[in-house]
Amino acid sequence: MTPARLHTPGSSSSRRFAVPAAAAALIAPVVLTAGCTIFSPLQTDVIAPGGDGVNADLGAVALRNLVVVSESKDAPAMITGALVNESNQKVQVGFSLQNATSQTPVTMSLDPGEAKPLNGLQIAAGGAVPGTMIDVMVATPDAGTKLVNTPVLPPRAGGPYATVTPTKGS
Repeated sequence: MTPARLHTPGSSSSRRFAVPAAAAALIAPVVLTAGCTIFSPLQTDVIAPGGDGVNADLGAVALRNLVVVSESKDAPAMITGALVNESNQKVQVGFSLQNATSQTPVTMSLDPGEAKPLNGLQIAAGGAVPGTMIDVMVATPDAGTKLVNTPVLPPRAGGPYATVTPTKGS
């Protein structure tokens, strides 16, 4: 006579349900999160500032990582960033602060296809208070004038803009 088999937790009938349940528990998170990025744009298709500043386009001139550096609202300001002339013609670019004490723009020229860093282009004082945003007027003869809302940062000792300071007497 064979002994009677009792249903125990480790028996094959309980394992029959445990394996599919474990598989479902492992697969469910993958299936549920697989479509999370379906409505998000590819990040390689979005041009984003690579630093503290802002990007803007003015006709064939691309402005990249623009920052205004100033110690106080009454001090001369410096603009840093980069310019790229994406045209096949030389172009003049002018900069000034919207509320500057002098509305004469500071200009620089770019050769065709040239990329040029703005390593502290000094402009007149215009209320650039560190920690705020200020409108910078950027102009080219072909594209006209555009206001670019730009962050104002201090030239804090030891910081990335410590050496971006106006010349004395300006």
